[in-house]
Amino acid sequence: MPLAVLLTAFSAACATLRGGGGTACEPVNGALAADASVVAMAGDFRLTVVATRGAAAGQVAAASLHLEVSPEPLPMAGARDVHMELLGTTDLAPESVGAVNLGGLNQDDPSAPGVGVVVQRVAGSPPSVTIRVGSAGTRRDVLQFDGGYFALFVARLDGRGFAGSWRSALPGESQAGGHFCAVRVGS
Repeated sequence: MPLAVLLTAFSAACATLRGGGGTACEPVNGALAADASVVAMAGDFRLTVVATRGAAAGQVAAASLHLEVSPEPLPMAGARDVHMELLGTTDLAPESVGAVNLGGLNQDDPSAPGVGVVVQRVAGSPPSVTIRVGSAGTRRDVLQFDGGYFALFVARLDGRGFAGSWRSALPGESQAGGHFCAVRVGS
C-alpha cells in the first residue's frame, strides 16, 4: 500500500477524533449518545495524553492501551448503577504528563486491573464513562473518597476510537489535566 494512502487513512482516523484541523489530538466536548456502547472500546489503541494544566502543561505522552470486555459487568463498591465494564492495561508513564502514578498499569487482575472502564447508567441520560488508570484506583472492593486519582472522561466514542478530558491529583496538591485521544490500531 502506498505511503500516501496510509497517511491519508491515519489522518482521517485522527480527524474524526479531533473534529477538524490542527494537532493529532485536540480537545473534544459534549456528551455521549444515550445509546453509546462501551463494547466499541474493546481492542488495542494508540493513546495520546496531552497535559494542559499542572506542572507538566505542554507535555504529550503516547502509549499503547489494551481493553477487554469484562466477562460480566463488575459492580463498584458503594455505588448504584456503576459497573466496571472493561478491563485493560497500558504502558503509559503518567508522570510524563504530571499525572499521579497509581501503579500496576500492566496488571491484568480483574479485582484491580491496570486500567478499568467504569460506566454509570441513569435512565434517560447518556452513560458516564470514566477510565481509571492505575491498579490502586481500580480496586472494586474499596470506595475511595480521599486519595490520589488519575481518570480519563470519555466525551466521544466511535468505531475508530474515543477521546475526552483527563484529571489527576493527590490530596492537597494542585490538579493536573488535559485531554486525550485513543485511536484503534489493527483490526
